Amino acid sequence: LVMDEPCSGLDLGNQVRILGVIRDLARDGYAVLLTSHLPDHAFQLGGLAALLKNGRMRGPAPADALLDAELLGDLYDTPIAVIRAGDGRRVCVPVIPGS
Repeated sequence: LVMDEPCSGLDLGNQVRILGVIRDLARDGYAVLLTSHLPDHAFQLGGLAALLKNGRMRGPAPADALLDAELLGDLYDTPIAVIRAGDGRRVCVPVIPGS
């Protein structure tokens, strides 16, 4: 399955539902390739991730190993914090300068 931003324009609840369906399809043996501007989607789904900037790709590599604050900050040209949520999952938080 190839999907271009399957969660674009969806509220958080519907993003979770769609990501759950995608995760289940992958667990059932489907090959899934998707794009997203939200690194949290890669953290939620696990598997491999790749970063694309100026026509150059970094990865693929396991999402938890590839997606760190430095690489994401460079990709988005803004400070990024990658933190652990209470359940241990990683999440990406853009940092507004001066906050």
